Amino acid sequence: VLALRILSVYIVYTFNISIKRMKMSKSIELTTSQIKALENGATMLMFPVIQKDNEGDEYSLSIKNNYINGIIEKNYRIYRFKQPVKDFIAHEFEFQKGDKDVWVKEEFSDSRKDYDNKIKYKADDTKNKIQLCDWQPASQMTKEQSRYSIDCLDIRIVRPSEISKVGYFDGADINEDILKGLGLDWIGYFNRESYEEIGHGLFKDLYNQQMQECGLNRTYQGNDYIFLVEVKLNKKDANV
Repeated sequence: VLALRILSVYIVYTFNISIKRMKMSKSIELTTSQIKALENGATMLMFPVIQKDNEGDEYSLSIKNNYINGIIEKNYRIYRFKQPVKDFIAHEFEFQKGDKDVWVKEEFSDSRKDYDNKIKYKADDTKNKIQLCDWQPASQMTKEQSRYSIDCLDIRIVRPSEISKVGYFDGADINEDILKGLGLDWIGYFNRESYEEIGHGLFKDLYNQQMQECGLNRTYQGNDYIFLVEVKLNKKDANV
């Protein structure tokens, strides 16, 4: 009996260790514009909500009173579902509020075994001047090749229209941070009319660019739901 108890404790202990290791090894793929935004000081990132079920059928969404309301058509029949927003995020997003040291995958080139002993990152090549690079997709990056990790501070589901008008003046949802990610601290010195006109246009361009980088045919006019994720950027020890 004692031996069985010891064995059960050991199994529970090793299981907990495995779970902790799984949590520590979480990763996220970021686009070039997302990387640049973080480097410029942004703390908000946008990710598309993919409105498809496991069989690839699309569904529509609405949010009311912190609940997701979904409608999907299958075989000429209409099905509805309702789910707390927090549960939907837990099921549909790659990491969760409170996760730390989620290591970042980005487009890169590792030539350490070749001629210059360096890892290069596509986000640094803003003017396409880096030569002799065989760029590899973010999906192929290993943790050892990564230069950043992020902590997840908060996750919300919003429509682009909710954050497209700058809240600096009118109390709307956060957008100054996203503009800051474009290196536009100076924009806050404009009057309200200029600020909203310029900021709104820049946000639409940024949104369209990021959806394109994600391989989605979405535009700001579609106003599809997105995950708005508040993060803290951590720079890893130099590996180049």
